[in-house]
Amino acid sequence: MQLTEMLKLSGNSLRSHKLRSALTALGIIFGVGAVISMLSIGEGARQEALRQIQLMGVNNIIVRSVKPPEASTREALSDRSWSSRYGISFLDVEHVKRVIPSLEQIVPARDVRKQVWYLNRTAQVRVLATTPNYTEVMRCIPQEGRFLTPLDNELQQSVCVLGANAARELLGYHEPLGKQIKIGDDWFEVVGVLRETGIGGGGQSMATHDLDRDIYIPMQTALSRFGVLAIQTSSGNFQATEVQVDELHCKVTDSDLVEETAELIRQIFTSRHQAMDWELVVPKELLRQSQKTQAIFSIVMGSIAGISLLVGGIGIMNIMLANITERTREIGIRRALGARRRDITQQFLVETIVLTLAGGLIGIVLGILLARVVTQFSQWPTIVSGWSLFVAFGISAAVGLVFGIYPARKAANMDPIEALRYE
Repeated sequence: MQLTEMLKLSGNSLRSHKLRSALTALGIIFGVGAVISMLSIGEGARQEALRQIQLMGVNNIIVRSVKPPEASTREALSDRSWSSRYGISFLDVEHVKRVIPSLEQIVPARDVRKQVWYLNRTAQVRVLATTPNYTEVMRCIPQEGRFLTPLDNELQQSVCVLGANAARELLGYHEPLGKQIKIGDDWFEVVGVLRETGIGGGGQSMATHDLDRDIYIPMQTALSRFGVLAIQTSSGNFQATEVQVDELHCKVTDSDLVEETAELIRQIFTSRHQAMDWELVVPKELLRQSQKTQAIFSIVMGSIAGISLLVGGIGIMNIMLANITERTREIGIRRALGARRRDITQQFLVETIVLTLAGGLIGIVLGILLARVVTQFSQWPTIVSGWSLFVAFGISAAVGLVFGIYPARKAANMDPIEALRYE
């Protein structure tokens, strides 16, 4: 029996029971759609996490100041009983720079904690005092103007560089370069705007804040204008904290030395700090952990979708078994006219595979649409890869083959005489 003839017979049989064929294919449609959409969600999350970690710098090590528990804070009180001191100090920075030779760059950064204004507009941004080599470690690229220079830092110039979102929210549609913004009680001239990084701001970000909402000023300017003491008053309460360096970005000369260097930095801070007022972040370790997490996530999501396909396959087998009962007399007539068991097996198997492949194609379209809907409404990145389409389509064909063999063999093994007597 020729393949074209079998396809024609299968098509006629499926068209004669349109509703039943459609309901039978629903399990495959939803199963394949679930596979495509879930794999695309997992792949999108994986790529976004990898992108953000790589932007943070695989060769980088970040040390952050963190407020210790209340008891440790009281022990770390300075000579002024009304203020607390914790976190990374400038002496720590110099010690790390002097002791560890594998560091190519070491960049301190300090959160100034001041309100920012432009005319009568303010924005929730972070003012970060740092040094000119910050761009070499964090790979910030100016979109307009320039970044801070060594001369700005040496002469304590009142200049600043805005992150992409900070410029949008603070200046709106005004030309940023040359504008004067107010940080605390001091005026600063905007000399540059950075290209958008996409690090932070929600989603799957590894950063603790949106880096595009930062405003950068020279470190020496910040120390001379604002000092290192931050004073906060609220509801009659008065609190002063002294944090010299909020973040310390260390760039290692070779990525193979990152773990070793991170351990040295950990030992240095452990020996120099009685309280646990610091934390170490290694993007390379985050990258490795993210890859493991996303692999587990993809396996779980794929398994859930696979269950849908399994249920769909069982539904197809049940429908095909019921279809054989309805067509028992037809099978008997075909066997009486000379059809071989192999012909009967092939016919029913082709019908099942055609049904599952049609459901698989519709499921692929559904899965792509679902992925786009997720991206549109939840802002969760999704990536539909070619291999996921191939896998989903292959699985749908395999489901048709596996769950179609038993009904096809059952039809082929019918006794022709008993089949002809069936009413």
